[in-house]
Amino acid sequence: MGPRHKTGPDQSNPHQGAGLEFADVGAENRVLVFTRKKDESLIIGNEIEVTILGIAGGGVKVGINAPRHISVHRKEVYEAIRRENVAASRSQIPPSDVMKALLKQPDNSPEARKG
Repeated sequence: MGPRHKTGPDQSNPHQGAGLEFADVGAENRVLVFTRKKDESLIIGNEIEVTILGIAGGGVKVGINAPRHISVHRKEVYEAIRRENVAASRSQIPPSDVMKALLKQPDNSPEARKG
């Protein structure tokens, strides 16, 4: 996440004054910013709870309670997984000349020879 810049009062924020604010984190990205203390939580949707477990040495220890079907990763791990998935999907597609040759080959499977 990039540098945060307070945007000031936001008339569209129904939580104004409730420890919430919006911040710009890029040219077109805004995030909702919460202030939480140790042992305080946030609820995302109806299924995800994020709890501040500790604050020490410039780091924040965060606990996330989410259903098993929801993936939770640190951003750098998520980005590495995404890059690997993109690379793997590209490596599975043969060049067009190879694909054409494969499609022109007769079917020599046992099932095709029976019929």
